[in-house]
Amino acid sequence: MRGKLMICGGAVAAAVVGKRVLDARSKQASHSDEPRWNSVTVELSPEEIAPGGSYPQPLADLGNAVDIRMIPGPGSWGTELGARPKAGASRTSVGKLKQDVRRALRQSKTLLEAGEILRDEPKPHGKRPSTPTGKLVDAWEKRAQGGGYL
Repeated sequence: MRGKLMICGGAVAAAVVGKRVLDARSKQASHSDEPRWNSVTVELSPEEIAPGGSYPQPLADLGNAVDIRMIPGPGSWGTELGARPKAGASRTSVGKLKQDVRRALRQSKTLLEAGEILRDEPKPHGKRPSTPTGKLVDAWEKRAQGGGYL
């Protein structure tokens, strides 16, 4: 009995320490004044990406709410197009703005490289059957549109 009690006590202590470490990390990340850059690599030169200093429409729609940069791509291949919410943005709007930045970068990349914004809807094969797996895939796709990943 005493051995089980010690194991349970150790597990609780480990959980408390783990939670405190995770809380400290999330506070440290959320209190940063400088939002992180999101970037995509585009197989074009900076002059082709922003002729005359005008950025692609999805990024231009974000207006003055974001900082935009272009640097040479990895291995001198293409151009890395980056954007982030401006440092002065209110914390309540930063979460939505981060999603908008990710979406605008993805759409800008497809617009520049393919000539149009690629979409996965409407589905070419029609409506997906209403099965648990189909609902799960639809939910993942919807989440991916907001966050940029499944």
